[in-house]
Amino acid sequence: MRKLKKYIHKMATLAILTSSLTFTPSINELPIIVSVAHAEIKTYIGTDTAMFDFGEDDENIVNTVKLCARTRAEQAAREKAGLYIKSDSRLVNSVLTKDEISTITNNILEVVKVEYKKLPYKAYDIQDKSLGKIGLMYEATVTVKIDTSSIEKYLNCDEKERSRLITLNKGINNIINDNNKRFEELNKRSESASSKQERNAIKADLAKIDRDALYVQKLREAENAKSNADRRRLYSEAISINPNRAEAYVARGYSNNGESALNDFKKAVSVDPNYAPAYFWLGSHYSFDKNYDTSIKYFQKAIELDPDYSEAYFQLAIVYRDIKNFQAAITNFSKVIELKSSSHGSLAYAIMGDIYGDNLKEYNKAIEAHTKGIQFAIKYPSNAPEVRLIKPIAWNYSSLGRCYFELKDYKQAIANFNKSIEYGGVKGYCYNKIGDCYKAMGNKTKAEEYYVKAKSVK
Repeated sequence: MRKLKKYIHKMATLAILTSSLTFTPSINELPIIVSVAHAEIKTYIGTDTAMFDFGEDDENIVNTVKLCARTRAEQAAREKAGLYIKSDSRLVNSVLTKDEISTITNNILEVVKVEYKKLPYKAYDIQDKSLGKIGLMYEATVTVKIDTSSIEKYLNCDEKERSRLITLNKGINNIINDNNKRFEELNKRSESASSKQERNAIKADLAKIDRDALYVQKLREAENAKSNADRRRLYSEAISINPNRAEAYVARGYSNNGESALNDFKKAVSVDPNYAPAYFWLGSHYSFDKNYDTSIKYFQKAIELDPDYSEAYFQLAIVYRDIKNFQAAITNFSKVIELKSSSHGSLAYAIMGDIYGDNLKEYNKAIEAHTKGIQFAIKYPSNAPEVRLIKPIAWNYSSLGRCYFELKDYKQAIANFNKSIEYGGVKGYCYNKIGDCYKAMGNKTKAEEYYVKAKSVK
């Protein structure tokens, strides 16, 4: 059985291993760029209300009003926790977007206490006094906690996992926002609902809000599950609650392999043809199968639906590089750089520079790309595993060395190979290339010295 998930996590690494540069540093040498010191438990409290114009004696409506109050209060607590994460000075060298802060908050936050208080509320008085009952209002107070040590778990995710978590978090937030809007719309409708038929229609719509709230709950439970089997089970429960939403299908497909994953991604497209992540994962699946034409189609569709989908541009660029459509690859890598993805940007410069140098023999453009790649990696540091493994700064310096070697600027080449070693580059490879430089300069003694050093490196 194909291990799609394993492939997905390692795709950036595979892209490098298939490039002209042999670059395989030891995992034991991986530096931690982002760290969280003095981890602690932080507690936040959020309070908010929800009201409805009828239903005091209807348990289902009462529960829906409570649910909306709780959702709003929980969101208020999440926003407070997000402000802490954003401002915490203990986050070293991190570059977090608004979506990342929201995602971290939602994934490490735990609700520890919920309290409800019924408040007096006089509903709009309609003409029919038999239907003009006192309205409902509940106040919810939610206490949440975050374990700040869990922040690092997110920061150490690879870029594909981060992208998946951010996308899922956006989907959850959209559902919550839609539920709030629908609740307010139903409340307005309830003001003039004078017949039993109208009220029953409102009740049916309130039940849909309850259903979507339970769906969100299952998605969040799945993300915190201890095992992949539990995660798939909870995603399946979410699907059974609402089979007409795409998020759970994509999430379950990501945790599946082979045909099971493919079927989930296809189902996601069928229930929501405008859900960009479903097309992205289909593109990833077909790229893994080397069905490049189909993967290109799906990556392009994902980008059409979400023009800021950095991961889709990156993987599309990799496919174009693999089929030797170098100009298309450069175009898509350039878009990744434009979007300032903290890990993809530095990798994009490195791979694009190698395309210019190794494939197109345009060494000056290659030098420009690799130089900017180094600057980008310093300005937008990332702790993603593929970045720690690949070490794009070292990669860019090594590639610069190769470019200067081709241009017969051997002193610059040596300087850049040494810089690559300084930033964790493969010593044996760099020593060999320095030896080649001295050999080309006619210094056989120095060349032999570095060839020996290369052989001595394990």
